[in-house]
Amino acid sequence: MITIFNRKEILVTRDLTALRKCTDDLTAKGIEYKVVTNSPGSPDRYHGLPGIQTENAYEYKVYVNKKNSC
Repeated sequence: MITIFNRKEILVTRDLTALRKCTDDLTAKGIEYKVVTNSPGSPDRYHGLPGIQTENAYEYKVYVNKKNSC
């Protein structure tokens, strides 16, 4: 089980493709992980605001147990 006391951050990204590749690799190796996002609330919150792309509104952080990190 991954908790705030035994976890290590291994990836911070806004790119869903990078997130998917990372989680697929961890799953293939049998490594438990946790993904945390900075949910901005409503998905439409940034829609239509100049300079803010909706796909970049979320930041994803991937954590693993410290014993599984380098």
